[in-house]
Amino acid sequence: MNRDRVRLLLVALFAAAAALSAAGNETGRRWLSALAFVCFAAGVMVLLRWRRKVRGRVLAREDKTPE
Repeated sequence: MNRDRVRLLLVALFAAAAALSAAGNETGRRWLSALAFVCFAAGVMVLLRWRRKVRGRVLAREDKTPE
């Protein structure tokens, strides 16, 4: 996955987790809060997997320029 796709996926997962958590707290439904935790955990796992995949590569354009 490229950087932009990962970023979009992470934003979607964390936004869904926030919305589900708020809905679960408002309604008192524990399963919504549990689903929010699952979305958050999935986002963390995607981030960690992507970081492990790109370890050692330069991600910023500024770092590639010679001095």
